[in-house]
Amino acid sequence: MPKPKSFTIEKTVETYLQQEKQKIKESTLSTYTTICENHILPYFQGFEIKNLTNEIINEFVKKTLKKELSPKRTNDIACLLLQIIKPYCNFEINIEKPSYMQKEITVFTESEYNKLKSYVSIGTDNRKLGIIIAMLTGIRLGELCALQWQNIDFKGNIIHIGKTIQRVKNTDKKATKKTKIIIDVPKSKSVY
Repeated sequence: MPKPKSFTIEKTVETYLQQEKQKIKESTLSTYTTICENHILPYFQGFEIKNLTNEIINEFVKKTLKKELSPKRTNDIACLLLQIIKPYCNFEINIEKPSYMQKEITVFTESEYNKLKSYVSIGTDNRKLGIIIAMLTGIRLGELCALQWQNIDFKGNIIHIGKTIQRVKNTDKKATKKTKIIIDVPKSKSVY
């Protein structure tokens, strides 16, 4: 692939997203597109890739962080920018990524768990059934929503997870709807 140094950031982003379309999940493409449209493209509008420097890139990261985005979100944006521009830069890129602490996952206390268990035990409906399955298996919400009766082996007490469902931003410019539902393979292969 030719690497013209006169590419604008817009053209570089467009090229990157077209190439990635073939390699990544549609939900990831939607996330990348949203990051580019909301953060990268407005900042670098009309900017040519050949004029990029570490100072300019790091100023972008600082200004993105000042938009009251979390350090993790800013870091994600900076990493995507790096992926996009790296093949076109003729210098070593040194991004000063913000540091952040991984959020601790909060789990129910035994008392909270028992309270929820009591609630879902009284008169079941589809919502309560979903909560029970999630409580007992740890299944992700998208995997739970994609379940069909054929995925459940009642004799072997096994749930086969083969799909996940999610609503994402529609990246097709010609589409009439802003979002769409995607049914895809789950993040990891599991049997519960």
